[in-house]
Amino acid sequence: MVIAEGRVSPEQSGEWLLRAVRQEGALAGDVLTDDDVRMLKTPIPNLLGGGVDLEHFRRLNNKVVRLARSAMERSKATGAPTTEARRNLRIPTDWFEHYTVIYTSNLDWALSGALQNAMMANPFAGETSPWESR
Repeated sequence: MVIAEGRVSPEQSGEWLLRAVRQEGALAGDVLTDDDVRMLKTPIPNLLGGGVDLEHFRRLNNKVVRLARSAMERSKATGAPTTEARRNLRIPTDWFEHYTVIYTSNLDWALSGALQNAMMANPFAGETSPWESR
């Protein structure tokens, strides 16, 4: 599936990515709660201004990173078409397209930051090198 520019809103791509992460959580026995989903759909400044528990936020970020990476690996293992997102990182094309929509539009959901950490290095887990997957 190729997402034509402008035909999918950033929110639609965010919802697609969130569904994929939730589905992986269900498969892995590490579900995202309704509160987690609400937090992921909230702009980070609103979370921080609203007195969010920073430790909970860190754990949720790490969970999303882990589940997103697992979902992408699972999809690749089933033969899904892939795209080179950057050097040493091939991800399923549908993930690449939806992530590109939210990244280029600066979707202000907390999910966006967690997925950026999934695609690169996750500083909340002490990672110092970008994630690699071929």
